[in-house]
Amino acid sequence: MLKEELDRGPAARGFEDQRWTPGRVQVVIARRFRVNVFRTESPWQAIAWSVVLIGTVAFVAALIRAELLLRRLGRQADGDASET
Repeated sequence: MLKEELDRGPAARGFEDQRWTPGRVQVVIARRFRVNVFRTESPWQAIAWSVVLIGTVAFVAALIRAELLLRRLGRQADGDASET
């Protein structure tokens, strides 16, 4: 589900340019999956959940960057193959 949301592109989600940033991915996750602030018993639990959420968003952003890099390298390889 998240992949489909991200494949639609940032402009489809109301962002002005076509860059996915960790903050934008976090917004998409929060809106699409209705993630709200966690209610916890202590401030330390809230901090722990925040760290987990930030780590997850950073991981998803890294996956997106890797996917974009692989696509770009694939296009370059296709262009090099057609020149020979």
